[in-house]
Amino acid sequence: MKRVLGLYSKNSQHGVFPEDFLFGSASAAYQVEGYSKADGKGPSIWDDLVENHLDLVLDHRSADSGPDSYKFYKDDVRVLKEMGMQMYRFSIAWSRIMPDGDLSSLNEAGLQYYSNLIDELLANDIIPIVTMYHWDHPRNIQKLGGPLNPLFVDYFREYARVLFERFGDRVKYWITINEPSIFCTYSYTTEDWGAAINVTGGEYYCAHHLLIAHATVYRMYRNEFYSKQGGKVGLSLHSRGYLPKNPDSSSDREAARIGFLTDLGWTAHAIFSITGGYPSVLEKFVAEKSKREGRAWSRLPQMSLDTVKLLRGSADFLGLNYYTSRLVEMDPNPFNGKAFILNDTRIIQSRAAHWPRAKSEWLYSAPEGFRELLRWIKKEYNNPDVIITENGWSDDGQLDDIERIEYLKRHLKEILGAIQQDGCNVKGHTTWSILDNFEWMQGFTEKFGIVSWDEESPRRERRPKKSASFLRQVIRTRQIPQ
Repeated sequence: MKRVLGLYSKNSQHGVFPEDFLFGSASAAYQVEGYSKADGKGPSIWDDLVENHLDLVLDHRSADSGPDSYKFYKDDVRVLKEMGMQMYRFSIAWSRIMPDGDLSSLNEAGLQYYSNLIDELLANDIIPIVTMYHWDHPRNIQKLGGPLNPLFVDYFREYARVLFERFGDRVKYWITINEPSIFCTYSYTTEDWGAAINVTGGEYYCAHHLLIAHATVYRMYRNEFYSKQGGKVGLSLHSRGYLPKNPDSSSDREAARIGFLTDLGWTAHAIFSITGGYPSVLEKFVAEKSKREGRAWSRLPQMSLDTVKLLRGSADFLGLNYYTSRLVEMDPNPFNGKAFILNDTRIIQSRAAHWPRAKSEWLYSAPEGFRELLRWIKKEYNNPDVIITENGWSDDGQLDDIERIEYLKRHLKEILGAIQQDGCNVKGHTTWSILDNFEWMQGFTEKFGIVSWDEESPRRERRPKKSASFLRQVIRTRQIPQ
């Protein structure tokens, strides 16, 4: 490989991305692959939810009506190459290589598909960044409770072992878990998303076991595979940016601090902080609210000293998924609302009137919050290596996607400023997503892709959008065009 992620001179020219800052795009298996029953693939929790409750999907379409990357992966690699992309983050479908979730059902056809994709990327000088788990564990794992059950850690470890053994000679960057906070919050507190189980405290128990699963796999890699393979293992965590509603208010500034600690900190603190464990404010808030609810213990699991030690320092980089920000202030009624993570934070979130909104109702363009998040990570977590593993904008799918270009331009400027002015160790940017894909329960009504595809064509011909040309220019010149 000619490029090595994260090695660059800090003495780069002002206004120019460092020579070895890498650009890429991303996808997730369930959202782009299709062919949900092809070549021995087993059902995941998303197959079960969508097939049994298609009425819950906004446009009543399943992921099988998408861009068919399982069949046309070479076309995906081709458009990445044409854009000059230097890395591609994709996920492996656990149930495609282990239909029943464990070694007893190892599926060579599924393993061969991912081996072919990795080889195709390397042949085109594109670094594969592989996500092991992007929310789609097999049905049989869910029958045991999924991540609510501590047994999930054992199953995930053996799944990861297979990936290291089969692909570790070629894959040097691994992401164990994608966005545990988002997945757990929606999947185990509602009945219409993901695992579709609504149970009090579900988000906290799910995230607790996913963090342990991540750290267990990280330690296994360091002990058993690193000496021969020399790769890096991290995870992708989600966070909004948090800005005080009134910057002159000490109370609102405290609310922003709490926002970072209870959003990113919920899943990052145990791994990247010096002390380890959950943020003390989150432990305190959840414990007090749980007591008022009449519970015998906190909904937030307690970390044992052994668990704290296992998790602390268990990542070679922080994958950061950032989309949007919020203005915040302290909640005058902090104990109102149901038992739920967003009601445990004691802050009220709002948006600025001037922030543009995407097709997704939750997505507003606020790049200043992105910069604050990067600064906060540097200060709170001793400036770890950060790879932006998701950052993108949704619209109706138009090829002339000017709003997406403006969003990317403004956010890339903040990254450049964070590197050159703030000294943040940001090593790369990954646009979400390479293709218009199945956006979970929104179906295909919200388009995040920088590349469209022809729904009428049997070959699903890829059609790069204007944003693809914009990114090609950024990568070629290493500058953001005016």
